[in-house]
Amino acid sequence: MNSIVMAGIAPHPPLIIPDIGRGEIKKVEKTVEAMKTLAQEVKKAQPDTIVVISPHGPVFRNAVAFLGGEKLKGSMARFGVPEVALEVPNDEGLMTSILAEARQMDLPVFIMDEEESKKYELSKDLDHGALVPMYYLKEAGVERSFVHITMGLLSYSDLYSLGKAIQKAAFDRKRKVAVLASGDLSHCLIPGAPAGYHEAGKNSTKSLPAL
Repeated sequence: MNSIVMAGIAPHPPLIIPDIGRGEIKKVEKTVEAMKTLAQEVKKAQPDTIVVISPHGPVFRNAVAFLGGEKLKGSMARFGVPEVALEVPNDEGLMTSILAEARQMDLPVFIMDEEESKKYELSKDLDHGALVPMYYLKEAGVERSFVHITMGLLSYSDLYSLGKAIQKAAFDRKRKVAVLASGDLSHCLIPGAPAGYHEAGKNSTKSLPAL
C-alpha cells in the first residue's frame, strides 16, 4: 500500500549549514549528525515525494498556505550566504489532491502563488525552515519532488485533519510520501539567545513521547 512511508521532525537552525556555522558548527555537531541520520532514513524509505511542513513560511491565523509553482526555490541570502541555494520540483499533482481532500473537510487552505504573494506582500521563496532539512537531503543524494506547507494557526483537530488529507491524497495517487515537520529548537539555551536565557530552555529540546 502506497501512502506515508515515514515521518520525521527536523530542526532548522541555519548554524548547522557549514557555510553559515563555520567554526561554530562544532558546537552543534550532535544536531548535524542527527540531520544526516534523518536524511539517510528518508533516502532508505525511497519516497516519491517529500512533504515539508515549516513554521517560517507565510503563516496565516485562519488558513494553511501551500507554495505554488512548477519549481520551489530559495536561498540563505538573509543569513549572508546567497550561494547556498536550492531549486526542487514541486509535486503539483499531489499538492492539488491534498488541497481537494482538505477542502472536502472544510479546512481553509490555499496556494501561495505569484498573485497571492503580491496581494499579501509576502515571499513565496523557500524559507529556512524548509531549506535547512532540504540541504541535508540533497547532501545525502535525495532528489525528489516536494510539497511545501506552512503551518497555520488553526485548531489541533483541524491540523490533524490536514494530516489525514495528506495521507488520503498520497494513497489515492499511489504515491509514497515522506513527511518532515520542521520544528524550532529552544531559543533560550544560552545567554544572548534570541529569546533570552532561561534555565528550563534545555528541557524543550528533549524528545516528545510517541503518540
